[in-house]
Amino acid sequence: MSVRQTVRNLLIAVLPTAAIEHIKAARKTVRRNQWERSVAKDPDAKIGQDELEAYLRDLGVERGRDLILHCSMRKIGLVDGGAPTLIAALKGVLGPDATLLMPTYPLTKGAVEHMQDPTPFDVRTDKSTMGRITNTLMAMPGAIRSAHPTHSVTALGPDADAYTRDHHKSPTPCGPGSAFWHLSEKGGQILCIGIGIGKVTSHHVIEDKVDNFPIEVYFPERLTKRVIFADGHEEEVEAKAHDERWTLYRVDNDEAAYNEVHAAMKAGGVVVEGPVGRATAHLFRADHLDRVLGERLKREGTTIYRLSEVRKAVG
Repeated sequence: MSVRQTVRNLLIAVLPTAAIEHIKAARKTVRRNQWERSVAKDPDAKIGQDELEAYLRDLGVERGRDLILHCSMRKIGLVDGGAPTLIAALKGVLGPDATLLMPTYPLTKGAVEHMQDPTPFDVRTDKSTMGRITNTLMAMPGAIRSAHPTHSVTALGPDADAYTRDHHKSPTPCGPGSAFWHLSEKGGQILCIGIGIGKVTSHHVIEDKVDNFPIEVYFPERLTKRVIFADGHEEEVEAKAHDERWTLYRVDNDEAAYNEVHAAMKAGGVVVEGPVGRATAHLFRADHLDRVLGERLKREGTTIYRLSEVRKAVG
């Protein structure tokens, strides 16, 4: 583990969530300012819808196959027209028969703290903390947001209702009834632009699909949160939260785990890498990800977690 990552993990372990979120916000501002200076000096940084569509087709995005997007738009460059242009490019490549999805999580703090906060989650008005493009999708006519209190997903397309209507009934964020589970069952695509393969919620689907998963990834108790649905009615919704002990050794935070999972995906031939503007993009199918992680689990006893730490924990 690098010195930088060791320091980061120590800070995560000792600082309160509010302080960590403040640091993240400050870093985001710094990166935004750096990005603006960078693209201002690069006459080739500007990219339009036609160019985006060409990149997506070259990458292998399939027409007619549903897709969930995880994206850092600033990595692409200066998209002419911003988030609506990227969404239009995706819809243009996917075609009218495919559904476009994005994570629209309302989390401004850890999942446990979010669930314990008495403020209701309002599907209609609570902003997504997953980037400007996700809020843009939520505001589009026909877009439907699921009512899961920590891991809501927004879908736009012919299957939007099927992806979102039962997500709040799932016992876990990625379990049966969730958009992530449904995407796997349909063999949908996962597209990561500018973020690598680590920050993909679908990594967790296998944890619910496999009997007797070797790690207790969730806190045992179900928490409840008041949710205001799209039609205005309110319900108490139950949900389990991930055990935060494991986040330090997971693919999204641990360099060794990331490299192992990425290598397994490449060895399994399931991931395609290529440019989208100035960003590096990764494209793979949700069911193929399940297969690779399932094979890794059988072979090594872990999926997205650093093996050495898993072995220590499970004895």
